Amino acid sequence: MDGFSHVHEGERLNISVFSQGAEIESYVCNECGKVSIFLTSKHYGSDGKETTAVKNRIAEKYVYPLDEPPRKIKYVPAKYMNEYNEASWVKEISPKSCALVCRRILEMILQNECHCTKFNLSQKVEEYINNGSVPNLTEKAMRYIVGAGNAVAHDKKNENDDLIRIKRKDCDKLLEALELVFEHIFVQPKREEQMEKNIQSVTPKK
Repeated sequence: MDGFSHVHEGERLNISVFSQGAEIESYVCNECGKVSIFLTSKHYGSDGKETTAVKNRIAEKYVYPLDEPPRKIKYVPAKYMNEYNEASWVKEISPKSCALVCRRILEMILQNECHCTKFNLSQKVEEYINNGSVPNLTEKAMRYIVGAGNAVAHDKKNENDDLIRIKRKDCDKLLEALELVFEHIFVQPKREEQMEKNIQSVTPKK
């Protein structure tokens, strides 16, 4: 609790032109004792010294404490919302991790809530779609989550033979797709159940 900055230099990769690492700075407030952490990318030349030749690519990120409060979506179980919020928080630091967490959430839901038993996630999605009436938009959302998750998990390539990369802006789309899944599997059934109760409350006895 000393109120000073503590700098931890990132590793320097041994390549011929430029190497990228990271510098982590942590600040401990001597008033409240809270920690703040910043992540700064660093670039090094072949001589091992830091260079500003690629200054426009240097990124500074405030990574802790998180300034985004956890979301709650009515009717969605806490265990899935906890994972959802983790995916949302990590997107600034690692879009790949965000995609993998979204993929994991979908698999958990299909296995635990929808009782899909097929071996992998792609098969589980097909099993779920074939077993019931799934809105077209929800089906596409599921396929998008699977595609993004598989791309980063297995180094998939696009039609140009380039590695598929998940960027920060893709994470927002993945989280939106996940919300469509939540809406279909958790929210809509509860709303329909509540509406049925409303109807019953105004239905006269026969």
